[in-house]
Amino acid sequence: MTINETTYDTVPYNSNPFAQSQPEQLAVVAKLFGLNPTLPFKARVLELGCSAGGNLIPLAARYTDAIFFGIDLSERQIAAGQETIDALGLKNIELRHADITSLRPGKQKFDYIICHGVFSWVPVAVQDAIFKVIRENLAEQGVAYISYNTYPGWKMREVVRDAMMFHTQKLDDPKQKIEQARAMINFT
Repeated sequence: MTINETTYDTVPYNSNPFAQSQPEQLAVVAKLFGLNPTLPFKARVLELGCSAGGNLIPLAARYTDAIFFGIDLSERQIAAGQETIDALGLKNIELRHADITSLRPGKQKFDYIICHGVFSWVPVAVQDAIFKVIRENLAEQGVAYISYNTYPGWKMREVVRDAMMFHTQKLDDPKQKIEQARAMINFT
């Protein structure tokens, strides 16, 4: 790995849409709680930890008058997402290689801020930065969505995760770690 390359660059995650984080879902919940959210078809949406845009790109294709912006720490993921955006000819979406902790308030606020699959896996400093980004960049009637793992439901998966991490703790190569983690699961 190079100095700027992350494990996430070496072994990228699958980049998929998540129904529970879609602006139309969030708008309905916000309405039920008395907010007056911007309708998704004309919203400004930010995703923290957007991977290769698997969640944002379908939204940008569906809502052509809305604006979508995603950031991710993985240069490889951002490059893959940009290839898809270019192939689809989408003009209302931008993906940028950036660290959540380096984001500053923008000129325009976002109607929806999504952070799926990040919060539970990052250090406290990054968790604090996620809340700061939301506080500084969310529109007055905006909606923020942060997913995280909680007990008791997460406990069963955590036990398996801990066993895999213990089994692979002395390995440095990310690809070998994945291979051995999978071997640990198949051992049972």
